[in-house]
Amino acid sequence: MSEANLADINEREEAADSAPFDYRATMDRVSLFTGMLADMAGEIAQALNMITHVHSVAPILDPTAYRKGMGNLEDAAAILHPLHTAAVALRKARRDIAERAARKG
Repeated sequence: MSEANLADINEREEAADSAPFDYRATMDRVSLFTGMLADMAGEIAQALNMITHVHSVAPILDPTAYRKGMGNLEDAAAILHPLHTAAVALRKARRDIAERAARKG
C-alpha cells in the first residue's frame, strides 16, 4: 500500500475518532449492509462466473474489444472477489446466529 493511501486511511481514522459516535445508528447501517451483501452472494458469484466466461470466449470472438475492455473486467473482478468472500462469510454467520437462537428457544 502506498504512503498516500496509508496517509488517507490514517486521516479518515483520526476524523472518525474525533466525531461523536452513535452506536445504534452505526449498527443499523451495518445490519442493513450485511443483510444486503449476504443476500447478494449468489448474484456476485454469477457476475464472477460471467467474467470468467468472457475471459474464455471474448478473445476468440472479438479480440480487439476484449483487449479494450479487459481492464474493466479485471477491475470488476478485483472488487467482486472480496465482496463474494465477505458475502459467503456473512451468510454463514447469519446461519450460525439463527441456529444459536433456535437452540436457546
